Amino acid sequence: MASPPPVAAALTLLADHICLFKDCQQPSVDASGKCLTHKHRLQCITPGCRNQAYARQLCVRHGGKRLCRHPSCTGNARSHGFCCKHGGKSSKKMCEEAGCSNVAHARQRCVRHGGGRKCSIDDCTSYSRYSGYCQRHFSLSNLSWKHNQENETRHSPSAATNDASPSSRRQDMDMFRPMAAKGPCAWKDAEMAFPAVGTPTPTLPPIHMRLYL
Repeated sequence: MASPPPVAAALTLLADHICLFKDCQQPSVDASGKCLTHKHRLQCITPGCRNQAYARQLCVRHGGKRLCRHPSCTGNARSHGFCCKHGGKSSKKMCEEAGCSNVAHARQRCVRHGGGRKCSIDDCTSYSRYSGYCQRHFSLSNLSWKHNQENETRHSPSAATNDASPSSRRQDMDMFRPMAAKGPCAWKDAEMAFPAVGTPTPTLPPIHMRLYL
């Protein structure tokens, strides 16, 4: 029985091993011992640690994140060098209602406790959704805008030109066409309308007027 090719044998050997990162059960895909997901991730440089490096080639547990500056605190720093417990405040303002953990939107209150913005239409109690209007009034404003646009387009001079009959438009454009494009009959019509230079002008018979006194 022939032995498998070296490449196939290497792939079979790698398939028997799992990824070296902690809690990862995917098979390794190369000689580094990493799976396809962690192929380009770095491992913590602490000896015996199988965690993924977070910063400075260290995982969170071994100093990848800075610790709180408060004495004997092992929490991670969030803001100004302190954890949330010792002064690291979030940039988001919370609702001032007692026992509420929602984010404040307006007037330091969440939407549930009156912090939502109302519709710009007077006497409307709905909350604004789009451009200061609620869903209903925003739809109505769009319909009104479209109606005004249609009226302006319909009464504009360009619209009146477009509404002209096809025959009138053809006559107007025919004035600017060259004679050759109009056909041979156009030359005869032009000669009759505008005689050539030197052609004698036909004389009209004399008109005799008789005055009656």
